[in-house]
Amino acid sequence: MSSKIYLKCPFEEKDQCKSLGGIWDANKKLWYIELNENVVHFRKWLPQGLDTDFHRITGVALSNTKVWKMISAQIENLNLYPIDLQRIVQNCAEHVEFGQCFQVSTASDNEKYAMRFFKYF
Repeated sequence: MSSKIYLKCPFEEKDQCKSLGGIWDANKKLWYIELNENVVHFRKWLPQGLDTDFHRITGVALSNTKVWKMISAQIENLNLYPIDLQRIVQNCAEHVEFGQCFQVSTASDNEKYAMRFFKYF
């Protein structure tokens, strides 16, 4: 899986994107970033609808945060839980750490049953 995240950055905001570390791909004519903890600075330009990528993006963005370290210490083997439960925990951590979520990333309407189990975390 590529470590590049292509952005939906309008032309008018290109200077801001570049100043934050965005990289121009001349072949694709798109701005992108390498996947790292600084992804939070590019939140407004992240593409929508890439559910598995958002799970990965969130994991990287949260990896060194205080809230994620606290959660990891409290929930043993979180990565072994069903993916929907992992996403719910990530959404909550994003909200605490960044003041908002990248996107609500429960996988599908059929799997939103996972929300019922959130109280156990």
